Amino acid sequence: SEYNKKLAEIETQLNLANYIESHIKDSRNQYSLIPANLGLQENLGSNNNQNNSLVNSIADYNTAILERMKLLRTTNDENPVITQIEEQLKSLRSNILTSISNLLNGLKIAKNDLKGKEAQFASKINKVPTQERKYIEIKRQQEIKQALFVFLLQKREENALSLASAVPTAKTLDTAYSSVEPVSPKIIIVLALILAFTLLFPITIIYIQELLNNKIIDKKELKRLINAPFLGSIGVNRDGDKVVVREGKTSATAEMFRMLRSNLQFMLGGKKSPVILVTSSIGGEGKSFTAINLAMSFALLNKKTIFVELDIRKPILGEYIHIDKNKGVSLYLSDPNYKIEDIIVPSGLSKSLKVIPAGPVPPNPAELLMSSRLEELITELKKEFDYIIIDSAPIGVVSDTYLLNRIVDNSVYVSRQGYSPKDVTELINEIYENHKLNNLGVVLNGVDDISAYGNGYYAKPDNNKK
Repeated sequence: SEYNKKLAEIETQLNLANYIESHIKDSRNQYSLIPANLGLQENLGSNNNQNNSLVNSIADYNTAILERMKLLRTTNDENPVITQIEEQLKSLRSNILTSISNLLNGLKIAKNDLKGKEAQFASKINKVPTQERKYIEIKRQQEIKQALFVFLLQKREENALSLASAVPTAKTLDTAYSSVEPVSPKIIIVLALILAFTLLFPITIIYIQELLNNKIIDKKELKRLINAPFLGSIGVNRDGDKVVVREGKTSATAEMFRMLRSNLQFMLGGKKSPVILVTSSIGGEGKSFTAINLAMSFALLNKKTIFVELDIRKPILGEYIHIDKNKGVSLYLSDPNYKIEDIIVPSGLSKSLKVIPAGPVPPNPAELLMSSRLEELITELKKEFDYIIIDSAPIGVVSDTYLLNRIVDNSVYVSRQGYSPKDVTELINEIYENHKLNNLGVVLNGVDDISAYGNGYYAKPDNNKK
C-alpha cells in the first residue's frame, strides 16, 4: 500500500511538471503568468533541491511578468526597460524548462526505483505459504479484538466504582421562595445612575475637549481673550475664488469684508490717504486673503486704492492675480534707478485698484525695509491714492512688520478660527498695550457660523416675483 501511495504521488508530480512544461512551451503563454502553488512537493525523495529551484524560478518569472504588465500601462513595447525585462524573462523561461527537465528525470528514476522495490517485495510475499498467511491474518485480528475487549472491560469497572463511591455534595435545607418585586437591581438607583451618567458624560467630554484644544474656537472666545478692538469676522471661503469681493457680488463673505471696511473707516475717522497694514501671527491664517479683499472693498467705493506687498520674504500675490513677478518693491528699495511708476501695475480686478508686487526675494529683506526709500514711496503714494493697503510678513515669525510701524496709520491683525493657537492672544495684547503697532484692530478669519438671516438676506433675488 505504501509503494502504491508513493507511486500515485510521483505520477501526480509528473503530470504537474508536464503541465507546467507544456504551458511554458506554448507560444500563446509567452508573457502569461505561470500557475504557482500547484502542489509540487519539495520533499519528494532526492528532488528537494530541484523543486526548490523550480519554485523560486517560477516566483521570479511571475514577478518579472507583473513588472512588465505594470510598465506597459504607462509605456510601449519599445521601451528599453521593457526590452531588458523580456530578456530576463527569456533567461528565466530557459532556466525553468531546464529545472522541469531535471525534475522529470528525477521523478522517472524514483518511479522506476519504487516499481522495482514493489516487485521485489511482491516476490517475497509469494514465497510465503497461503495457509500461513491466512493464519497470521486471523491471529492479528484475534489479538486486536482481545485487546479492545480488555480495555472496554476495564473502563466499565472503573465507571462502576466511581458511581458506587459518589456521595452528594449538598442537600436542600429550605425550599426556594420568590417575591413580587426584584431584589436586585433597584430600579430607582439604576435610573438615578443613568440620569447622572447622561449629564456627567457629555459635560466631561466637553471639558476634556476644552482642555486639549489650544486653538481659537469662536469669536466670543477671541473677544474675551484680547484687549484690542475687534473689527469683525470673515466667513469661510467656499467659492474657490480667492478674491471674493467683486463688483455686483453680494455673498455673505463679501458683505463681511464690507462690514470690516466700515469698522476701519470709523477707526480712521477723516484721515486722508491712510496706510493700513495687515499682518498675522503665523502663515496660513488668511493674512493676504484679507488684505487683497479689503483693498478690493475700498476700490468698490471708487476710491483710488493701492495694494503694496511688503511680505518680501514669501510673496504670494501671484496666486491671487496674474502679475509680473520680475518687478516690484524689492527692486525699488535696492536700486535708486527704479521709479515708482516702474513698479505699479494694474490689478485686473478693478480700475480703482492697483498693486505693487514684492518682486524678487532679496537676500537682506530687513535692511531693505529700513531704507528711507520706503518712506519716500509711501509719501508719493499718499499724494495719488486714497487708501494704501500693506500686506506684511507674519509678526510671530519675523520682525519685518515692526519695522513698518513708522509708516502705518492703522494695523489689522488676522487670526483664524480653529487654526490660530490661543497663545497668539498674549502676543496681540502685548503689541496693543505696548503700542508696537499703530491703532491695532483684530479680525477673525475662517468663521463657519454665518447666520440664517445673512444667508437669506444675501440670496440672489427672484426676478419672476413682483
